[in-house]
Amino acid sequence: DGLLNVKKAKLMVNALLKHLMLSFHHQDQLTRLVFHFRMSTRLVVEQF
Repeated sequence: DGLLNVKKAKLMVNALLKHLMLSFHHQDQLTRLVFHFRMSTRLVVEQF
C-alpha cells in the first residue's frame, strides 16, 4: 500500500511538472501551482 502511494506521488509530481512547463509564463498560475504542490506534498507525507 505504501508503494502504491509512492507511485501515485510520482505521477502527481510528473503531472505538476508538465503543467509547470506549460504555464511557466503565467506567474500567477505558477505561484498557485507551487502552493498546490506544497499542499499535495504535505498530504502525501502525512499518509505515510
